[in-house]
Amino acid sequence: MHGRRNRAALLWIAATTLAATLAFSAVAATDKGPAEQAAHAISTLSDVDWSISDGDELLRRVISQSSKDGLEQLAAHGDAKAETLVGIGLFSGFLGFPEDEKAADELFRKAVEQNFAGAEVMLGVSHVGRSQEDDEMAVELFRKAANQGDAGGEICLGDMYREGLGGLVEDRAKAIELYRKSADQGDQLAIDRLHSLGIS
Repeated sequence: MHGRRNRAALLWIAATTLAATLAFSAVAATDKGPAEQAAHAISTLSDVDWSISDGDELLRRVISQSSKDGLEQLAAHGDAKAETLVGIGLFSGFLGFPEDEKAADELFRKAVEQNFAGAEVMLGVSHVGRSQEDDEMAVELFRKAANQGDAGGEICLGDMYREGLGGLVEDRAKAIELYRKSADQGDQLAIDRLHSLGIS
């Protein structure tokens, strides 16, 4: 009998402690400053999210859980992921960000200096088609991201091989190899590229 009472008492203590902890966590989350809220929102994104998700969608997700101001504050403190997300907003003029490709490039470069693959892909994308030199730079950025296993880097490098851009010789087989690596990570765009080449 005592054993059952002790067990029930322990369960009640555990339940009330858990409830108190959850309540405290909920209050603490709302008490965080804007930059802390943005950092928390970014922390919910997995490497796979960064690798295969649309940049605008990632930006929307983070801002929905924090704020544009908080994200900008975090970027100003040198957080590579925040720099990349603010850069995406500036590059596309999305979610209240003014369209400013020069400012976006600066932020992408800062994040690239921290070896963040998502920024390497975005900086490369922002330079494709500007000039031969820019295309060559994009190839190197995509290659760097792809070498880190980034699905976005793999598909972008595959596109450059498929079209023979950035000083690369057109190489369908290499493009397919890169698309397959990206598709294996679940990148729908890579899967679509393979289908367009008649490969399932």
